[in-house]
Formats: sequence, structure tokens, C-alpha cells
Amino acid sequence: MSFSLLQRAELLIEGGDLAAALAALDEHLSAHPDDEAARRLRIAVCLRLPDPQHAALALADLDALASFAPADAIARWRLLREADPRSAAAALAAGWAASGDPRLAEPLIAAYCEAGETGAAQAILNALPETPGWLAWRARVSAAAGDVTAALAAYDAALRRFEGAGDPLSLAQAVALREERARLVGLPNREGTE
Repeated sequence: MSFSLLQRAELLIEGGDLAAALAALDEHLSAHPDDEAARRLRIAVCLRLPDPQHAALALADLDALASFAPADAIARWRLLREADPRSAAAALAAGWAASGDPRLAEPLIAAYCEAGETGAAQAILNALPETPGWLAWRARVSAAAGDVTAALAAYDAALRRFEGAGDPLSLAQAVALREERARLVGLPNREGTE
């Protein structure tokens, strides 16, 4: 049985041979430069190979895409966030503006907080429906802005909602939030202790 270069690349990725997968994708894309699925697959491989050469290749692939997917904005954010948090936030903001896709909201809020743009994070947060997750982000944005009192109030409200839900996922999120809250006030996390 013979495989196409793209099928071969997918098999190599599954097997963990990213260098060989990248070579197969490079060869496939040299013959089919408009294959956006292959380009996105190469971006995904480059994201798993954290060095400047692969980051540059992934950014060039992102620039070459003719269509937009929310995952593209998230990939650009992941590539830029350490070196240039403001550009990373701008990449997500452009994706949010182009699509309004709710999957971009949380990464965008995080990106704005990382870039020190808590006002912009707050504006995105204000556009979202109030949920327990929203309350958790309200706490994080308040903490990033230095408003510890508002952060603690939001953490406490989120914890009440998550713990009140009683399902395993909500309880797990409550444990993580309790740890975030404890770090904010500089206290060890002791279950049930405020």
C-alpha cells in the first residue's frame, strides 16, 4: 500500500517522528502550496518544536493562509506570547474581531492580562455572559489590575458557584480556583479555610 506525502506525515506525527513529518509536509506543500489543511498541520508540528526556526516557519504559514480559523489566532498567540505579549494579544484581538468566536474569549483575556492591558481584558469580559467561569476570569483580571479586594470577591463568588454545582468538573475547577486565590493572598491552600 502506498501513502501520499500527507498521509505519511500524519502517520509520522502519530508515531512521534516530528522531524520526518515536517520533511514530508515540506515536500507536500512544495507541490501543493495552496493546501491549507497541510499548512495548518505543519503549523501544529512547528508548535511542538519550540525553536526560533520552527516558530518563523509557523508564522510564515499563518501569514500564507487565505482563510481564517479561530485556531489560527490561538497558534499565532502561542508563538508570540513570550517574546512579544502585545503582538500576541493583538493577534487574538484580530481573530476575535474577525470572527467573534467565543473560543477566543478566554485566550484573549489571558493575553491582555499578560500584556498588562487589563482594561482591554475587562472590555472583553464585559461582553460575555456571566457564568462561574466568567467570575473566575473577573477574579484573574482584577488580580492582574492589582485590585486584590475585587479579585477576592470574584474568587469567592466563583467558588460558591462551582462548589454549589457539585459535579466533578466544577469541583475540580473549584480546587484550582482555591489555589489561585490562596496564591493571591500569599497563604497556603487549606481546603475549607478562607
